[in-house]
Amino acid sequence: MVDVGIEDNRVELRSYDSEATLADLRNAVERARYDSRLVTFHCAGCGRCCYTGHLPLFGFDLVDMRSRRMTNDLTPWIEFPEPPDLEERRRGIEEMSRQHRLDSRTATLLYEFNVAEPITYRKGAAGGCVFLRNGFCSNYEGRAYTCGLYVCNMGERLSVLQEAIVRQGVWHSYFVEGWISEAEIRHNPFLGHSDYDTVLLSGFDIDMSDALQSLFFYF
Repeated sequence: MVDVGIEDNRVELRSYDSEATLADLRNAVERARYDSRLVTFHCAGCGRCCYTGHLPLFGFDLVDMRSRRMTNDLTPWIEFPEPPDLEERRRGIEEMSRQHRLDSRTATLLYEFNVAEPITYRKGAAGGCVFLRNGFCSNYEGRAYTCGLYVCNMGERLSVLQEAIVRQGVWHSYFVEGWISEAEIRHNPFLGHSDYDTVLLSGFDIDMSDALQSLFFYF
């Protein structure tokens, strides 16, 4: 179970149990959208969420989209960054671990948090998502996980957790594309799963405030 509510007109994560999954979180946020105190109440089709930044696609989204489109070539709809430089990644993690006396896992998570260029939907001529039609999503049933999770008035705790999910989801998308091996991201909570219904939410809820404080001037 995931308890999401409205606090100060923002969608906030209050609590979740040990069995809660990413699908549970997305569904709870989806229900919260219909609170009458929110701008998202009975979506008016402003398209704000489809113009905001570049919401990433995770590995499961890419697999699902290829299945739905019945093609391996997603370039008409998807913007792919350059694959990560794995040697640079290893050097960066090693240097961070050595200079700041961090264990390998913490150094890896911090590196991934700061170095992760997402795979995203392309933008249309008007600057919105390529699937945006008259203010509404024409790919709603097949939209990315982050599209379902995103709200423009997210509370602090939900925002922090969402960011952690995004960073790990980006690196898992690299794995699905064959850009990085499983051995490089053994800590990634997405590994060993095939959909959001089985990935535990707790795997992303890691307090790294002390480590981030020590690295305040690193990046």
